[in-house]
Amino acid sequence: LYFRRVYDALRKAKLVITTTEFMQKVVSSRIGHNRVATVPNGVDNEFYSKCFEVRKSCVDERAVFLGDLNFRYHRLEVFIHALKVVRNQGTDLKLRVIGEGVLLPKLKSLAKKLELENAIEFLGYVKRAELPQKLGCGLFGIVGRPDRDNPWIVNTMRMTTLEYLSCGLPVLAYGPANSYTQYFIQKNRVGVYVASNRAEDVATGILQLMKMINEDPRTVYRCRSVASLYEW
Repeated sequence: LYFRRVYDALRKAKLVITTTEFMQKVVSSRIGHNRVATVPNGVDNEFYSKCFEVRKSCVDERAVFLGDLNFRYHRLEVFIHALKVVRNQGTDLKLRVIGEGVLLPKLKSLAKKLELENAIEFLGYVKRAELPQKLGCGLFGIVGRPDRDNPWIVNTMRMTTLEYLSCGLPVLAYGPANSYTQYFIQKNRVGVYVASNRAEDVATGILQLMKMINEDPRTVYRCRSVASLYEW
């Protein structure tokens, strides 16, 4: 019902702006006109330069998540279960969670249940000025979405993806198949995309990404280079 009203409003607009080419096609087909343009989300590369400098010399085996924990939309619990899988297989990966919200206590409870308290660091809210240091020491960034065939999930991309890349952080993403996020990551070779919300599948993706980072040191610089194309 909500999106029906959104489409009604867009039909009357002289110009509609979307953030991805995929979404441009979807919106245009739904509203019946071509007055739709794409202006990608951008990133403040100058701000994240400090983060990039930290990442270039970083050796911390730690994944990082940045986001609002008021929404299950991020499916962070999937990654936590996947972390348990890879650690059981002998990979000493840790996780740093930056963000606060109503889901934070539930995620902490899950970490305790899975006996991952020593492997997961929950920082809560972090001031913007402190983000470069907190993100820069990470190995890669996490972007999760529900594995649902929903056009607003499939055809858009979290702006945080560009913030990770600006830091030089490759991206581990998971969600629906044939999504814009999958297209973006694979086209630019800046990470691994897992078309699933199954912890076992995500665990396999984690190991693939860690291998990619270890075998190709240029990955960090490629991430920053791609982010520079989206300077806001």
